[in-house]
Amino acid sequence: MKQSVPLSIFLSYCSGLLDVVATVAAALPEYAAKKGKKWPQLPWVNHTAISSNLLLRLVGMIALAFATIYGPVSIVTPTNQAGILVSNMIIFGLIMRAEEFSKEVILGTSIITLGAILLPVVGADLQQNQHILQNLSYPGSITLSTIFILGMVLTTAALFHPRFHEQKGTKYAFYVILAAQVVPNVLGATLTKMIAIVHGWPLCFCIIGSFYCLILLLYSALLQATYVKQNKFVPWETSLTIFLNEITGFMFWHDYLAVQSWIGYGCVMALFGLGSFLLGNLQEKTVDESDLEQGLLENVDAE
Repeated sequence: MKQSVPLSIFLSYCSGLLDVVATVAAALPEYAAKKGKKWPQLPWVNHTAISSNLLLRLVGMIALAFATIYGPVSIVTPTNQAGILVSNMIIFGLIMRAEEFSKEVILGTSIITLGAILLPVVGADLQQNQHILQNLSYPGSITLSTIFILGMVLTTAALFHPRFHEQKGTKYAFYVILAAQVVPNVLGATLTKMIAIVHGWPLCFCIIGSFYCLILLLYSALLQATYVKQNKFVPWETSLTIFLNEITGFMFWHDYLAVQSWIGYGCVMALFGLGSFLLGNLQEKTVDESDLEQGLLENVDAE
């Protein structure tokens, strides 16, 4: 399959938009129910919300999978995460007016988006005939792979614990769901890209691993919609995903061999760092949950 960076970027942004729309679909009934609205009690509402969330995320993940096939993972994931940040701010902030975004959030989002726009120009270029299995045999790659596997196992055990629902709204739930979104997102990008390259038992392993990541992402995304505040969770998810993905691109795919400008790439990483710093201090700046719900429900009633 012929690679194309523009097509890869387009699919990455579409995937980010669908991710945020899916969150809206899942969160809307609970927001309304907390305000005493009757329509969320209808039997078809929750089923429709969950089905819409899963369908939108599935389409978005398929788009992201093709994006990794058409372009480098070190470009695809930051572009996708920038798309999530921008879409989250526009949909929850400007369109629905469900959440209030401070100047720091707007500035941090803009900086990361700028970095994502510049990354294809200065970052890793397309590489042909990549020897991914050989790359994975090096000690650094083996160590990172082990960390990924342990992270997936521990996150799965915590996420599917029978009493995890009791942790709703706690920091514990926040960090578990955060890990369940970041780790499979980064690992899944590599596994789906490998599907188009490897053969035999490695191909089977990649397919099984991709489905495992997909299940973990879909389930944790359902919880994300109601267990955490989006204006705090999304920036953290974006920042961690971008930096972990860049490490993966260098360790697994040897993207450092195809960097077009190291000075430019360093500046882009500085932009990501600055944007993440601005977005990482949101704990004291998030608005009260009742205010978020009120803004969302006023918008729903107006429609």
